[in-house]
Amino acid sequence: MAKENPVDYYFCMFWDWRLTNSPEYATSIGIHKYDNRLDEMSLNSYLRRTEGGKAMLDVFKDFQNKNNDISLEDKLNIKLITSDLEQFLNGIQFKSYLCPLNKLEGPQLDFPRLLSWMKKDNVNHIEMIIARMRLFTQQIDETIALLTEGIRLGMIMHQVSISTVPKVLKDMADVAITDSAFFKPFLEKPKDISEDQWGKLIDEAKKVIEEEVKPSFIKLANFLEKDYFGLTRKSIGASSLPNGHEFYAACLAFHTTTTLTPKEVHDIGIKEVDRITKCMIDVKEQLKFSGTLKDFCTHLRTDSKFAYKEEKEILDHYKTLCRQIEEKLPDYFHVLPKAPYEVIPVPSEVAASFPGAYYLAPPDDGSRPGTFYINTYKPETRKRYEAVSLSLHEAVPGHHLQTSLTMESGSSPDFRRLMEDRKYYEPPGRFSMNTGYVEGWGLYSEYLGEEMGLYSDPIDMFGRLSHEMLRASRLVVDTGMHAFEWSREKAIEYMAENTACDMHDITSEIDRYITWPGQACGYKIGEIKIKEIREKAETKLGDKFDLKMFHHTIAAMGGVPLNILESEIDNFIQKYMKM
Repeated sequence: MAKENPVDYYFCMFWDWRLTNSPEYATSIGIHKYDNRLDEMSLNSYLRRTEGGKAMLDVFKDFQNKNNDISLEDKLNIKLITSDLEQFLNGIQFKSYLCPLNKLEGPQLDFPRLLSWMKKDNVNHIEMIIARMRLFTQQIDETIALLTEGIRLGMIMHQVSISTVPKVLKDMADVAITDSAFFKPFLEKPKDISEDQWGKLIDEAKKVIEEEVKPSFIKLANFLEKDYFGLTRKSIGASSLPNGHEFYAACLAFHTTTTLTPKEVHDIGIKEVDRITKCMIDVKEQLKFSGTLKDFCTHLRTDSKFAYKEEKEILDHYKTLCRQIEEKLPDYFHVLPKAPYEVIPVPSEVAASFPGAYYLAPPDDGSRPGTFYINTYKPETRKRYEAVSLSLHEAVPGHHLQTSLTMESGSSPDFRRLMEDRKYYEPPGRFSMNTGYVEGWGLYSEYLGEEMGLYSDPIDMFGRLSHEMLRASRLVVDTGMHAFEWSREKAIEYMAENTACDMHDITSEIDRYITWPGQACGYKIGEIKIKEIREKAETKLGDKFDLKMFHHTIAAMGGVPLNILESEIDNFIQKYMKM
C-alpha cells in the first residue's frame, strides 16, 4: 500500500478553503457542490478571507519549517502556494474589491453565464439554479455597499469603465422573461423531470426572475446613474487613486510576475515598438505600397476588402483557420489536448464594449468545451488580416492547448491546474493569474505561426505584426496612463499611429487598460521571457534540443511566475544534457 503524502492534506485544505470562499469559481471549473450559493461580497466577507489567508499562510510556513524531506515537486508547490497567499494578503490592502463591476465584467455578463454552467439533469439541479437566483438580490445589495464604501474611501472608477453598464442592465431587465438570458436554463426540460414537476419549476423560476432578478438589475443601474456617475474620478490613471503609485506598481508586479518598474516596462515597450516598426515597413515595401507606414495602416483600416460583411462569414473563417492550424500541431507538440473547443460570438449584450476576442477554459469535469469567443459586433470593423494571429493566440496552440494540457496532465495539484479566470478587477488583492506566463504563451503562439508557415500572405503577416505591435504599445500606453499622466486621447493616438487595428477596437482596448491597470503588460513581458528561455535551451542543448518537448513542458506546466518558469526550464535543460 502506497504511503500517504502528508503535504497532500494541506493542499486539499487550501483548495477547500478557496472553493468554499468562491462557489462561483467552483462552478466555473466543474465542481458543483456549492451550486446553491453565490460569492459573498460583503465588506465583512473580505475581512474574513483576509484573516483566513493569514491563518493558511502560517500553516504552510510551519509545515515548511518542520518538513525538509519532501520531494522537489512538493517544495515547488509549497513555494507557489505561500507566495500566492502573500500576494493575496499584500494586495488586498489596496481594496480593489471596492470596484466590483465594469463594462467588461459584472452581473450583466457573469450571472447569466454562471447559470448556464450549472447542471440541469434533475429537480435538485434546477432547484439549485433557482436558489442562486434568489440570492442575487443580496449579492447586488452587497455590490452597492462595496461601491458606496469605495466612494467614501476614494477608491472610485473612471466613468469610461462603467459608462455602458446601466443601459445594459436596464435592457437585460426589460426583455421578456422567456427571452432573457436568465431563463436559458429553463428552455429545455431535462428527461428525468416529469411534466408536472417541470411546470412548477418553470413557474417558480419566472416568479424569481420577475420579482427578484430583474428589479435587482434596475436597482444597480439606478444607483450607478444617480449616486455613482457624478462622483467618478477625473483622472484615468490609477496613480490618482489612494496610494495610487504603489497600487499601480503592485498591479504591474501581479500581472508581469516581475519586479520591473513602470519606467522599465515603458522603456521596453518603446524599444519593442521601434523593432516591430522596422518589420512592418519591410512588409509594406514587399507589397510595393508607395505611401508611409501610417498611410498603409490607414489603407488597411479603411479599405472594405479587408473587412467582413456578416457574422457568419467571420465565424466560418475562424473555424476554417483553426482546422488548418490543428493539422500542423503534431509537428510542434508531442501531446495534443483531448478537450474540444468551440468558436462562438461574444454575447451580443456586451459585445459593443469588448475587444476582438477572448478564450474561456473548459471545466475540469468536461461538461462543456473550451470557448473561443469572437467579437462579431459591427462585422465591417472586423479585419480579416487579424484572424490568423487571433486564432493562434486564443485557441491552438494558444490558450486552449495550454489550459487543456495543464488540466489533462493530472500531476499538479488543483490550485495549479485550474486558474480562476474571472474577477479581473480584483488584482493585486487576489490569488495569482500569472498573466505573464498565460498571455506570454498566447503571444508566443502567434510568433510560432511564423515557423508553422501560416502567414504565407504578406497581409496576414502584417496583421500578425500589427497584433504584436498592439501588445508592445500596451507597455507604453498602460504605463503612460497609469504612471505618467497620459490622457486617454494621447493613448488612443499612440495606438492609432502604430497599429493597423480598427479605431473602434483601439478605443475599446484603451478603455480596457483604464479599467484593468497593468493586465495588458503581462503579454509582451511574458513572450519576451519565453523566447529568451527557448534561445537559452537551444544554445545549451544544441542537437539534443527537442522543440516538441520544450513546448509541452511550458504549455502543460500550469500557472507559474516567470522566474519559476525559467528555473523549471533550467531543470529541463539539465535533464536533456544528461541524455
